[in-house]
Amino acid sequence: MEKYYFEMDAEHNCKEQCEYFSIEDYDYSDVVMVGSLACKQCQHNVSYCADENWIKCEVFSAFAEVKKLAKENEQLKSKVEQLENDIVSLKGGL
Repeated sequence: MEKYYFEMDAEHNCKEQCEYFSIEDYDYSDVVMVGSLACKQCQHNVSYCADENWIKCEVFSAFAEVKKLAKENEQLKSKVEQLENDIVSLKGGL
């Protein structure tokens, strides 16, 4: 599980809203900021470091993994297309 680094302002307030926190599940009427007390108490939060401003979140890690795999998939599709074009070129030259 990867660390997710979050930003703090000069007054040590969290600057980024959590996209994955379900407010209805926790009876919050406001948004939850990444690295805030509510974030650290979330059931998906695995660990955090207040000194280095990072969290490890199960939900964030899952979405990050999906994005990483999607990028890898696009790269592999491009490589396959390139190889297919090379094969067509080689067949045409015979």
